Amino acid sequence: LRILEIEGFTRLKPGMVTYVLNCVSQYVYESNKKILTDSFNGSIGTLIKNIATSDLNLKDDQLDIQTEGVNIVKGIYPYTKPLQSMRWLKGYSDHSNSPLFLYQTADGVLRFKSLDKMIEEFKGEKKIKYFTYSYRPSIRVEENKESPYTYNEERQYITALGSTGGYSKFVAEMEGAMASNTITVDIGKKNVTPLTEQHNKESSLETVKTFADEEKYTENYNSRIYYISKNSTAYLNEQPDDENTTTGDKNLMEGLNRSKTLSKLAMLKSHQQSIKVPGDFSIKVGQLLQLNIHNSYEQELDAAPLDNFTSGKYLITSITHDFNKQYTQVITLVRDGHPKVEPNGLVTEKVNG
Repeated sequence: LRILEIEGFTRLKPGMVTYVLNCVSQYVYESNKKILTDSFNGSIGTLIKNIATSDLNLKDDQLDIQTEGVNIVKGIYPYTKPLQSMRWLKGYSDHSNSPLFLYQTADGVLRFKSLDKMIEEFKGEKKIKYFTYSYRPSIRVEENKESPYTYNEERQYITALGSTGGYSKFVAEMEGAMASNTITVDIGKKNVTPLTEQHNKESSLETVKTFADEEKYTENYNSRIYYISKNSTAYLNEQPDDENTTTGDKNLMEGLNRSKTLSKLAMLKSHQQSIKVPGDFSIKVGQLLQLNIHNSYEQELDAAPLDNFTSGKYLITSITHDFNKQYTQVITLVRDGHPKVEPNGLVTEKVNG
């Protein structure tokens, strides 16, 4: 890390000085030295990787950049610093209508990865182990056991649980998560094309629905309108086929419909949880967690059934490390759907079930 500044420099008494160090990774420091003005053409994943290696001096073992299946763009960097350029490119990225994220994990690795790719890593042949955490009314200790529980047992228990801001479909509906209207303006041919869309009702993380049919969300296309400006006559070859035919490369926004990608982001924001657990450096942003949330109304605590509404798989979006007295973590989790639960506790709505 590089030290950016020293805050709170205080002499409490002779021989005792306290202060707070604000630090960033080395590549963040390097980014402030340069401005990018070059032209670019290619996969956004490849472009981000090239910036990371050539301008930020990152090595291959410090990168986890997804290049396959990411859309191709062409343009000029608008006098921005390398990290700004990477974030700017990410804003136009798409992988089969799946949003992509640019982030760094605690091991110092800079990652660029799609939501689908994150999920695939936990379900594919190269399956990455994800942890299961439980929240119970209380933890019963076995009798005649010298130690209440080992760290491997303790780390699985959630000590605090709460929902975070945005835990509602009220915001998701406003942001066009269920249905939206996209209006494309072709400034080259002076055409305006409206497109109404219903978005995916299946959760990306589990086989559950993202919203119920009876709410009729999909009829409200105008809850969110996206405007896309394109130029179908940009980047023509020297000899196009005829005056009505476009050849050559597509420009930045050509054929790129952001509504489906942004709808998935909006759904993720509508289902959020925050948990406090024992610290564990093997947990990283972008991993999946399984939450088993037990109801608190059972007299027999160990037999308390799961709360099907809040239990399930979640994606980690942020981790706050706290080293006050003991090492704990506050983990922010999101998902894009949950089952419909009847008063008897049974799950009645599942995709393919």
